[in-house]
Amino acid sequence: MSHLRIASLAVVSCLACSCASGGATDAPSVGERERTQHTSMQIEVVSIEDAVRAARRATESHAGYTEQSTIDERYARLELRVPSESLEDLRAALTALGHVTHASDEAEDVTREHADQELQLASARAEEARLTEMFASRAVTLADVLAVEHELARVRAEVERLDAAEQSLRSRIRMARVSLDLARQEPSFASEPTRFLASAAIHGAQLTFVLLLCIAWLIAFLAPSALMVVLLARTARFIRRRA
Repeated sequence: MSHLRIASLAVVSCLACSCASGGATDAPSVGERERTQHTSMQIEVVSIEDAVRAARRATESHAGYTEQSTIDERYARLELRVPSESLEDLRAALTALGHVTHASDEAEDVTREHADQELQLASARAEEARLTEMFASRAVTLADVLAVEHELARVRAEVERLDAAEQSLRSRIRMARVSLDLARQEPSFASEPTRFLASAAIHGAQLTFVLLLCIAWLIAFLAPSALMVVLLARTARFIRRRA
């Protein structure tokens, strides 16, 4: 093994030790806690289209955005993102959309996870800088060049992976997630007699259609067996008459 490879490994070991000691002394204080927040809401509304429009408008007014959506005439699911400090305001706005049938909140403390990610990222970047400096400032053999290039490529890939993970966690801390389920509210006769009767008629027609399909399927299923029974009975009768 070349002297440069040995030196690079020594650098890595020193950095690992310094990272471990730094993790022991840089524990975040109680006042610096970080957390991710997730709110789930299920709401019955009169109009899915109007409720979706209002939910998006409320989200955007609080500097948020719609991350994902699934919408049809009777149901809609929206995944919303909003700054964590505006979560309560958005929840109050969404509550006004209709009748809330379910609501829940989840929060996860990620203070230690975030601190560990930042320490690992800083250590990997320091290792990358030292390897880059070592590669540029020393005259080395071809074997040393290949060894450092290989190690540098590995470290840079690790830096990119850690940086992406840290950015993702930072985004989850900064932007709370809201899972909103909207269902169209069934009308009552007292409040909307016309719509109630129309909905009842539609449901009745759908039920009748399903029953007719079931009857048709039952007839189709039993017809071969019934035909066989009739043929057997006639055959038996014919044989008795001949006897």
